[in-house]
Amino acid sequence: MVMQLSRFDMGMLSSKDGGVDAAVRALRLNHLENLREVQTEINEAIVAVQELTADPKTDKRLGKVGF
Repeated sequence: MVMQLSRFDMGMLSSKDGGVDAAVRALRLNHLENLREVQTEINEAIVAVQELTADPKTDKRLGKVGF
């Protein structure tokens, strides 16, 4: 599905120049895509750290978590 660039918000007032407005919209969409990629990498790093740290060993006899 193809959407017209003019349907996307610029995040600012119009410059009254269609070419400039189109460039702003394109750059904004590109920036959002980059932010999503960075967020995905951050989420993957968080998951990796949690896999190392979020595995408590429980000994019910001692009533403690960890050894």
